[in-house]
Amino acid sequence: MNKTGQGWMVAAVMAAATASTWGWAPRGWWLLIPMAFSVLLYALSCTRSPWAAWWLGWTFGTASQLVGHRWMYTAMTTKAGMDSLGATLQFCVLALYLGLSTGLAALVWKALHRKHGQDGNPGGLALSAVSFAVLITLAEWARSVAFGGFSSLSVGYAFTDTWMRGYMPIGGVWCASFAVLLTTALACQIPWMASRRQQALALIIAIGVVAGGAGLTEINWVQASGLPLSYRLLQPNVAQDLKFDPNHITQQLEALTRHLESERADIILTPETAVPLFFTQLPAGMTERWQARSATGNSHLFVGMPMLDEAGRAHNAMLHLSPDTQALAAYHKVRLMPFGEYTPKGLEWTTRDLALPLKDLVPGSLDQASFQGPAHQGIGVLMCQEELMGEDARRAAAQAGVILNPSNLAWFDESAAIAQRLQIVRVRALEIGRPILRSANTGVTAHIDHTGEVKAAAPERRLTALSGMVQPMQGRTPYAALGDLPFLAVALGWLFVQASVTIRFRFASEHP
Repeated sequence: MNKTGQGWMVAAVMAAATASTWGWAPRGWWLLIPMAFSVLLYALSCTRSPWAAWWLGWTFGTASQLVGHRWMYTAMTTKAGMDSLGATLQFCVLALYLGLSTGLAALVWKALHRKHGQDGNPGGLALSAVSFAVLITLAEWARSVAFGGFSSLSVGYAFTDTWMRGYMPIGGVWCASFAVLLTTALACQIPWMASRRQQALALIIAIGVVAGGAGLTEINWVQASGLPLSYRLLQPNVAQDLKFDPNHITQQLEALTRHLESERADIILTPETAVPLFFTQLPAGMTERWQARSATGNSHLFVGMPMLDEAGRAHNAMLHLSPDTQALAAYHKVRLMPFGEYTPKGLEWTTRDLALPLKDLVPGSLDQASFQGPAHQGIGVLMCQEELMGEDARRAAAQAGVILNPSNLAWFDESAAIAQRLQIVRVRALEIGRPILRSANTGVTAHIDHTGEVKAAAPERRLTALSGMVQPMQGRTPYAALGDLPFLAVALGWLFVQASVTIRFRFASEHP
């Protein structure tokens, strides 16, 4: 390929990546995603070397991150007080970093299938399609674990309302991503396959993957546990720039307490950091008022606030007040938001001048027990950033029939982040087979059932409360039982076998 052709190919890959971001919520034009990856696969097949493929993959990944997560730049400048130049620099560096995993996937794919489409290529076009799906999905997984849970814009999330959702209880969002990418890659390869028999087989497999997803949606992996419970999910609607303002804290606390006292329910949930003070800073008598409300209404109150542990370390926490005991219980958030709740070592300079009130927090332990809720139901907690990882949802659901999802996305008001995160929480419910009660500061506050359907939602950016009934569930989906390990084992095993075959083929070609 000459330089002019390379330039056009890079431009096409960038355009495809940009358009693909409309596939996720709020637009939900999911068909754009397989179209975009078809462009990427074709571009990779036209390259001559793994390093050229790496460049195209990195370009695709970086462009999708820049456009799909542009709301992060807005939050940096409008909510965190960063200047435009500094925000632009840091956001671009972040996007370049997040795009690396796609670049690495493209490099490995080209190394395995350098003679793509030629006679004698070990595995041929069909197996190269499998490798493409495996590697891009592994890139998504690597991106999520390498940056504290940055899994948004993974392919599977966009297909929550399609038949591909059937794969989510099996292998999580990664299984859905793989199914979509495999179908895409096979369909893209069909015109270049050598025989009608190969084309027919690829088409049958692609149709089978889609049909398999449809069939899996009919399986009930979990069962009801006990009677439905009533709930009230509070949405205080406090602007982020006022939330930690000392002049407004007293007003916020009184409004929140009145909200807690207004109506009873079995479960009353506030958003994350609904109380903008550490527990030890609460006004005298505030906790007693909450405990009295819990006792008189026979309600379990869950109140979000920062707390200090016995060693004096700060945590983002959820306080539980039970009508059955005067003792207080608390959950400490395990997965913190990088650069928001903590700063990675060596990068302290990036947040030194930011208006972040809780940027030096410490994660909680992984072995925290579920809360004991109404009717002896276990209540799990999935706080904000934790909703981005299926493994965190598995941990929350291990001993729970209902999951609480307190959040504060006021940082990203009126951006695509709000709809994207709701879409992600729906996938978490599907993966673990548990209903999720979501209370967000400015929205979206919602009740999501164990099948990922939004049963009820409150209007955004409004002071309100969402009330209803939730059915606790029991039993485990395959993903809740095994997590990411089966997908990782199969994916890495596939790459090992494919690499072994490729090396042997090339050795035999060079040493006949």
